[in-house]
Amino acid sequence: MNATQGPVPAEYEPIAGPPGRIELTSAQLHGRACVVCGSERDSLTAAGHAYTCTGDGGRLGWPVKACARHVRRLDGGETAA
Repeated sequence: MNATQGPVPAEYEPIAGPPGRIELTSAQLHGRACVVCGSERDSLTAAGHAYTCTGDGGRLGWPVKACARHVRRLDGGETAA
């Protein structure tokens, strides 16, 4: 993925909760931005894995992170708006 490429489709498997399909930016895939809102300002916490497709049909795993506002929602805690 290069810096000029837009968001890519991914299968997201949060630490808790059902998996789903989302689109992620390079910063989100590399753990530099929240997997939910894209914020790069807050401290980030592990929030599961995202999987993108490889050219040969395989899956490439990415450890993703969430900001403090969204991490509770993803680990089964309170729902943040």
